[in-house]
Amino acid sequence: MTTTAKTSDHQTAVDALDDVDIDDMDDPADLRRIGAVVLKLHEGESELEAAVAAAVAQGRSWSAIGNALGVTRQAAHARFSKTR
Repeated sequence: MTTTAKTSDHQTAVDALDDVDIDDMDDPADLRRIGAVVLKLHEGESELEAAVAAAVAQGRSWSAIGNALGVTRQAAHARFSKTR
């Protein structure tokens, strides 16, 4: 599943909380907060993928990219080389 699809699925789930009858249960604000954080994580992941792709396009080495990510070059390559 792509990051965009995950974001859409999570947004749908978060929006469904609007239909919850508050009289029948506690305020779902805590669940909405969790959903909102998950959305931010997916958005951040998309931004990170784009940033790594831009670095690769600029000719940056996997060692430099891994260093910026705080991981080895092998880990950076394994995670991001297939997203190009």
